[in-house]
Amino acid sequence: CALPILYFPKGDYLLTGTGPRSNRQIERTMARSFHIIGDDAKIICGTTAEYMWYFFNKGNDFNMRGIQFEGNNKALACLRIEDFEGCTGTIQIDRCSFLNTYQGGDLGLLLGSGALFISGSKYVNLTNSFVVNHSRAANTGTPGLAGTVGVAIQRSGDAYPKSVNVS
Repeated sequence: CALPILYFPKGDYLLTGTGPRSNRQIERTMARSFHIIGDDAKIICGTTAEYMWYFFNKGNDFNMRGIQFEGNNKALACLRIEDFEGCTGTIQIDRCSFLNTYQGGDLGLLLGSGALFISGSKYVNLTNSFVVNHSRAANTGTPGLAGTVGVAIQRSGDAYPKSVNVS
């Protein structure tokens, strides 16, 4: 059975709205494994957002390549993938870039800004990708809890990733 593919042809894609909660521009539950493939596609944050893309994973595999996320100093983070099934899925991200996230304090969040957050996945492969310019304003977030990160790969509950490859 072929996996579903979401394809973005070359071009710029402006996100101007927000999803149903927490200023997430795109929020989805991954009910099955799938691919997101871009042909040098650029996804641009057009309005203040917590996350540009936020995926709840249910133990599925996720593969993304050829996408550039432009936080435009309006997004707290470009992409977050959370797996609540106890580290069962594989996340593969290749030839992607995560640019210009910023926490200005207007979102009222405890988290710091960052490019990419992955939690609860069994295997993580981040290859041929880069992160640039992730910052937060003075006195935002909770000191000592979260700062500004490029990539955060975290555990889910007591389950830790089995393998993480960043190259």
